Amino acid sequence: MTWKNVMKYLVTIIVLGSFLLTGLAAIAQSSTNKILLEIPRVTKNGETLDVNKAGNNNWVFDGTLTLDDEIRYRWNAASLDLSYRDFPAAGGGWLKIYKGDDSQEENLLFEHGSSPIPTSLFKDKLEDGPNKIIIVYIDSTTKAPAVPLTKVGFSFDFANVTTKPQVDIVAPKPGIVLADGINHEFKIELSNFRLSSTTKPEDGLGKLNIYFNEVKNENFIATINNSVEQEGGVHFVVFDSEDIEFDKIPDSDNLRLIFALTNVTGDVLPYQSTLSTKTNFNDSINVGLPRLAIVEPRKDRLDQSLDGNQKFLLQVDNFELLSDFETGAEVDGKKGYLQIFVDNTPVKTIWPKSEFSFNELGVIYDTEGQKTVRVQLVNSDFTKLAPEATDSLTVLYMPEEEQKDNLALDVSTNDGWRYVVIGLVLLMIVGGILLLVTKG
Repeated sequence: MTWKNVMKYLVTIIVLGSFLLTGLAAIAQSSTNKILLEIPRVTKNGETLDVNKAGNNNWVFDGTLTLDDEIRYRWNAASLDLSYRDFPAAGGGWLKIYKGDDSQEENLLFEHGSSPIPTSLFKDKLEDGPNKIIIVYIDSTTKAPAVPLTKVGFSFDFANVTTKPQVDIVAPKPGIVLADGINHEFKIELSNFRLSSTTKPEDGLGKLNIYFNEVKNENFIATINNSVEQEGGVHFVVFDSEDIEFDKIPDSDNLRLIFALTNVTGDVLPYQSTLSTKTNFNDSINVGLPRLAIVEPRKDRLDQSLDGNQKFLLQVDNFELLSDFETGAEVDGKKGYLQIFVDNTPVKTIWPKSEFSFNELGVIYDTEGQKTVRVQLVNSDFTKLAPEATDSLTVLYMPEEEQKDNLALDVSTNDGWRYVVIGLVLLMIVGGILLLVTKG
């Protein structure tokens, strides 16, 4: 065999070996990475940069990522989208991103769909400096990590800073209820942006639009064009909910308010923040607010006459009635006292039951007539609820026949004793006169 043939064999063996090793490596990786998830690049300051691979299913970026950057990944044999959480399908799923360790669910930072991951999602969730995230693929059909497992790590330095506009909702908290009689203070923090009514174009200057559920014209609520600068160059927008036409929003127990920045001419910019709320301006749904209603006697009843024994029945929703005064009880709008008034006079400031009668209240009248009964719920510190929970009913009070007879008997008995007393007095006077005449 010539050296030329030997070299041919060696080259052939090397080529086949490299293919074999590559195949084995791919098989080994796929056994612990079902969708062959990789993190090859990041976008920093608008420039695409390569990421170093550091071992099996681990990548490292040597630079520092800020809130303005993006983490990019690629994968195979799966469709990634958060919609699969609600609509499972074979071959579909989404990603869970953990901080450092995926063995404990409290380390979950957020869930995500297809590439890229905006680093702005890490705002206030990662410390400045070195960080490592774990990305796990979730199979939508099982809603659990796929089998075989797809889990990759990505290490990088992080700086919680940005040069882009940011919208942060400081107050109120998510889950508030917007309805008549309820006022909330809104406080919105703007970074690298300020509001103005001017139409002269300028970077970092514009307006704030409010929408519900989706940024489109038919869901537009209001525009705000004034902000106040605070220390550090941050601008704040403060307003009350009663100053905005939120009552244009349909009633919903799951509604999103969207606060979106625009330029000075009103074009919507890609900087916004969302607040989950409930709306009930038309009082068409039960959003968990305390409610109080007099259900008996019925308000549509033609005859509204009653006596001292007839019961008033109340319907109390989403509220716990306390039976006694509790010092220092938490004021949460969910528990407190039932108060009862008759003709605007407080009869009971604490009543523990959802039923009562005039006699139980100790309110007894000797003549018939109209009486207006009003009930209301108050907090544990006796402040009114917002919105108020109250109801009233005007009835015709009729004293009981037995009560009338007792009153008549009392009058008759009193008159008899009065006559007896008068007779005795007269008898004593006449007797005294006769005694004096006889002695004289």
